[in-house]
Amino acid sequence: MIDILRESTSQLHQSLESQLGGFTSVNTVARYRALLRCYRALFGDLRTEWQRHPIALDWSPNLDQRIADLDTDLSQLPSVPAHPTGDEAFSLPRLDAVGLRAGCLYVVEGSALGGLMLARDFATRIPELTDDSLHFFQGAGPAATSRRWRAFMAWLASREWTTPETTAATNCATATFAYFSARLSPAMPNESACA
Repeated sequence: MIDILRESTSQLHQSLESQLGGFTSVNTVARYRALLRCYRALFGDLRTEWQRHPIALDWSPNLDQRIADLDTDLSQLPSVPAHPTGDEAFSLPRLDAVGLRAGCLYVVEGSALGGLMLARDFATRIPELTDDSLHFFQGAGPAATSRRWRAFMAWLASREWTTPETTAATNCATATFAYFSARLSPAMPNESACA
């Protein structure tokens, strides 16, 4: 399944990386807050969908910790004027089957690796930010984040996936990349901030 996920999402991954590279315009505390609000909405929606469908899965997403980190970061930022909120509707991927969850997790777990690079960029670009406002992007740090990614990949590799599960995972990974892209696009200049 890993090779199929990599191959089927490589262009989407590059496209999202390119979009995130556009976060160079996130160069003020106000814009950083808007981006965190987008991520907070994204992970809040994912957690709600995850909880809506109780499915036994032997890999636990760390959605609660990621949300707690976002809340901490938002609370540590200096006071800045709020951006107007948008009322966009976002298409969240379904997470009501094991294969679908595996595909979503492939994107979510991988996003933590990208967050490490973003943390360094934001710390350099926005001098007002402290480590207390970068928890979400720093995660558990480079070593622990890399270990978690390797453990997740080992989990994917250790399980026998059926063809329908692999297809579902691929489709959901694609949908999750699209969801990330849509949910984060309002943090870009000239877009409304996240609800």
